[in-house]
Amino acid sequence: MLLGRLAKLSWNLCAAEGWYNDQYAFARVTARDSVLVVLNNAATEAALRIPMGGSRIGDGVTIRDELDATPAVTTHAGAVELRIAARSAAIYH
Repeated sequence: MLLGRLAKLSWNLCAAEGWYNDQYAFARVTARDSVLVVLNNAATEAALRIPMGGSRIGDGVTIRDELDATPAVTTHAGAVELRIAARSAAIYH
């Protein structure tokens, strides 16, 4: 039973050109919901453009950081643009 439930979950890596080992973003997607997780391990703030393909978060949707560490952002043209502080994380929903 548990295996069947887990099979319905998927991970989608969101990558962008110019990212190195310091920034990482992925969407956690289920049949009913999606969240975007963004991590910045760099010693400096990062400005990121994250493609949202596969995340099931469409254009014009405003997502908010559940950790309240970064401002809300709105998806546009298949991506989201955001700034994330040094050595921090955000969980957008």
